[in-house]
Amino acid sequence: MKRIFLVFPGHVKSINDGDIHYIGFAKLCNLYGVDITKCINADYYEGIRGVRLRDTIPLTVRSGGDYRDWLMEILPRYKI
Repeated sequence: MKRIFLVFPGHVKSINDGDIHYIGFAKLCNLYGVDITKCINADYYEGIRGVRLRDTIPLTVRSGGDYRDWLMEILPRYKI
């Protein structure tokens, strides 16, 4: 399977100057040093699908088979 990056632009409070800065899609790709053609802008995707990816919980395959244990461990981090 081809790997791509899902990029979440947004606001961040700088630890250097204490100010809040907006980091856009292209800038974030550049900061990570990844090829922008291998990236998906989460904000654009959210607009098309009508689902905020930030509000989703990623479920991926797990080699240990501990799916439910992992889910119970991770759920408290989300407000459901």
